[in-house]
Amino acid sequence: RFDLLGDLPQFAAANGLGYEASGFPPATTGLFEAAAEGMVRDRISGTGVTGHAWEIGELAGGAAHRVEQKEFFGLPVTVTTSVSLPTPASGPTGYLAITLPRRMPHMILDARGNDPMFGSSLPRPPALDQHLSLEGDFDSHFRLFVPSGYERDALYVFTPDLMALLIDEAGDFDVEIRDDRLIVCARGGFRLHDPATWARFDRILTVVGAKALDRTDLYADERMRNRAANV
Repeated sequence: RFDLLGDLPQFAAANGLGYEASGFPPATTGLFEAAAEGMVRDRISGTGVTGHAWEIGELAGGAAHRVEQKEFFGLPVTVTTSVSLPTPASGPTGYLAITLPRRMPHMILDARGNDPMFGSSLPRPPALDQHLSLEGDFDSHFRLFVPSGYERDALYVFTPDLMALLIDEAGDFDVEIRDDRLIVCARGGFRLHDPATWARFDRILTVVGAKALDRTDLYADERMRNRAANV
């Protein structure tokens, strides 16, 4: 129901999606570290054809509160957390986060297409010695950063077919894999009232997301002897 995009809560309800006017960043936080200093506004969430959850929103300044039921010394206690923060120094950031089936090493794809004339668009770029060069022309589109010692794990995930899909569908966005999330970020935010934006979200979810789920579904950190731990 793109005709309801002028009213995002109605748009979400009409399409069977969740909506929050404001809230905390995704549970994995991060989003290139500095972006986690903000609040999420206009969070829209749903479940993809693969059954995995996704959410879309904008990280910016604002206030949010969360009410949780906890237990202390056997007694139920209601804990309310309230936060009011300015917009991150990097400015508003739009994000699309896809939940992955496994927890992964922290990996970042720094898109070259959205970089300024000098340096990187990332507010806090990784150390250069964590850069991993990949085959073909992928390096002309993205710089891949992985933790030291996890180069082989990154090659397991970023196969040529996934690399090609990332170039075609997300070549102008920065991408982060953090814990069990794949997060696509747009500096300046997304135009959530534009049907073309949602058409692109759909392509990323059904093409890039599906391939990423396939490449991470069987992943296990060989440093952990118990795969069931999923860490």
